[in-house]
Amino acid sequence: MDWMITNISLEIFSIAILLILITCQLVGKEYRGRQDKIFLLALCLHTVLLVLDIATWIIDGKSGLFFYYLNWITNLLVYSFSFIVINVFMLYIWEGIPLSQLTRHIVVGIPVLVTAIFIILLLISLFNGSIFYIDQDNWYHLGPMYKAGTISDIFYMEIIFVVLLYRKKISRRNTVIFLLYAVSLMIVTTLNIIGMEHLNIVLMYSFMTLALLTVFVNIHVQWEKLIKEQELKLRDHQIAIMLSQIQPHFLNNALTSIGKMCELDAGKARVAIVTFAKYLRSNMKSLTLNMIDFSEELKHVKHYLWLEEMRFGDRVKVEWDVNAVGFMIPTLTLQPIVENAVRHGITLKSGGGTILISVVEADDAYVIVISDDGVGFEVENRADDGSAHIGISNVRDRLSILCGGHLVIKSIPGEGTTAVIEIPKGDR
Repeated sequence: MDWMITNISLEIFSIAILLILITCQLVGKEYRGRQDKIFLLALCLHTVLLVLDIATWIIDGKSGLFFYYLNWITNLLVYSFSFIVINVFMLYIWEGIPLSQLTRHIVVGIPVLVTAIFIILLLISLFNGSIFYIDQDNWYHLGPMYKAGTISDIFYMEIIFVVLLYRKKISRRNTVIFLLYAVSLMIVTTLNIIGMEHLNIVLMYSFMTLALLTVFVNIHVQWEKLIKEQELKLRDHQIAIMLSQIQPHFLNNALTSIGKMCELDAGKARVAIVTFAKYLRSNMKSLTLNMIDFSEELKHVKHYLWLEEMRFGDRVKVEWDVNAVGFMIPTLTLQPIVENAVRHGITLKSGGGTILISVVEADDAYVIVISDDGVGFEVENRADDGSAHIGISNVRDRLSILCGGHLVIKSIPGEGTTAVIEIPKGDR
């Protein structure tokens, strides 16, 4: 009776911890990758395992045919789930280690094979009671082969071997966590061999819960580190993209054009100065804002294009087909793409060309298309020249980090270039 109360109390406490961890994992879904999804699965399966184990303690000794069969079923599931949970947790570990394809098949295949063998032994135990059996009074008993459960030590030895082998390719924190998990559970299962099976039952699932809790804390430490790295990366991108847009040659050409216009048309020169000031203000704003309303971004692009039209006259033509606004976009997303269309597209073409900017709202995203009929280029062979094209690289990074968007550029030499930006809908 004391064992039952102790075990149920520990497992209820463990379930409460696991439910908190599951909730936190679900709330933090925007950072969740494949490895974190596997960990979430391990949390859920371990919670089910603990519920089933509590049920076996409560059902044990209850009279009636229903409880008799239920006792068999729940104990069978507890044994099976204990191996399955370990398999999933090992899959989580292997996901974070750069294993070759062959090695991955081996380290995943061995635990699956051992689990399959143990489940077969469990099914045989239903008929001969070799691992466990339920007596006529519905009491659970260990069978003569109950120590077969210690074959799970193969799993822990595999974890220790692979982690030590690849320790230079994984973080020190992960190495310590995985080794502690394997060694502690090896000790617990070894208690079976020396006849302390009741202590094994109490400690096994508690140790597994503690291991999952430790991994959860580690995941969130890594998330926080990733967020800080992304913030620093965004700040570097913001500075770089602002500097890439305010090029000395552009400032010189724009001011030279405005100076000439002052002699020819003072009224238009005044408008040019105001437009140029708004253009500079928008660039400076990129240092303080990550996201901006698309209508504001559109105004900035129009200021830039107005200045270029002032310089090049009829050689720069712009067409608009904007059918959607009212969504957020990373600052200075359109500017680098439109500037490339002007500088490396239509102005290099004899007689100039036309830039078409269209915006549509799809079912799950806002789609922005910037196309030109300029000289085009070979996409595969185009190298980043460290100035204008740095903006394109930064646009891709900021789209991905800030809103999950992406940029695709297609170009045909002699025909022109098309850039497509997709901004997913949602609350990111």
